[in-house]
Amino acid sequence: MWIHPVVPPPLLWGLWPVFKMRVLITGVNGYVAWHLLQTLPAGVELWGTLRPGRKNQYRFPVISLDLQKEVAPALRDVDVDAVIHTAAISSLAQCEQEPQKAMRINGEATAELADWCAEKKAHLVYLSTDIVFDGEHAPYAPDDSPAPINVYGKSKYAGELAVREGAVVRLALLLGRSPHKKNFVDWFLERAENNLDIPLFYDEVRTPVPTMAAARKIWEITLARKKGRFHLAGKNRYNRLELGQALCAEYGLRDVRLKPVSLKKAAIPRPRDVRLKIL
Repeated sequence: MWIHPVVPPPLLWGLWPVFKMRVLITGVNGYVAWHLLQTLPAGVELWGTLRPGRKNQYRFPVISLDLQKEVAPALRDVDVDAVIHTAAISSLAQCEQEPQKAMRINGEATAELADWCAEKKAHLVYLSTDIVFDGEHAPYAPDDSPAPINVYGKSKYAGELAVREGAVVRLALLLGRSPHKKNFVDWFLERAENNLDIPLFYDEVRTPVPTMAAARKIWEITLARKKGRFHLAGKNRYNRLELGQALCAEYGLRDVRLKPVSLKKAAIPRPRDVRLKIL
């Protein structure tokens, strides 16, 4: 797994307190959730949610949750101390194609979940994104004002606004593989293995972070019931082309067909520089 962009190790890594805490992870079969399961602290009792029609393959209670419908009725039998809300439409393309659905799932459903958490006195940890920023005023601190320029960013910011008592965790570009949804690394390696062109933006700047490191930090925020806004990002800045070159070095890839492209040719508006500050 690629680990060059790093975050300082959290103080609690490997030192999780042993106590019982019941935590619901929405979208438990997703990319970030998989890493949360791999880093599960001792003493945590899990619940999960899946989209309707998905089979429960887990050893803990899992309920069906359709975020296009009212959230509270589906959660009436759930009794937890905290919720890590990973479920979302994260595809920029899908959000642009289905803006109402994106706002419903990423924004309105989050607001309903926040109300449910407030009623149940459960701590809400909402996972957001660096894409809530416009890319013109980097680096961004947690208290800087978002100004999203695409539907995905707008829908995730709507979710942020709904979280009044819990934690908003903005994630930079995540790097790491999983058996579930493909991430940037999976996409890159698949194209490299098939000798395909790999188009990479040379003018999009991010502060990528290993997903496993981000997962441990999310657990730290959850267990400590921290409130406010947090940025999980690496210390170093990279554009996509530089990331591709680093991946080639990491995996010993040669003769890879890296193709530099500009954001100006992107079909969807993308912020050019969303470096995040770690405070």
